[in-house]
Amino acid sequence: MQKRQPISAQSDLFAAQTAPQELPSDFRQRLLPLIEALLREAAKKAADHEDHA
Repeated sequence: MQKRQPISAQSDLFAAQTAPQELPSDFRQRLLPLIEALLREAAKKAADHEDHA
């Protein structure tokens, strides 16, 4: 019995399709404080949650 050949090969879902592009420096500088604030808030909530556990 012959093995059927796939009609189309599914690409790896985790393989990068294109190289990531670097953000412009002015945009990156505006995002950095926002990301830091989000991380601080998440760390604070995680610590508060552990205190109640």
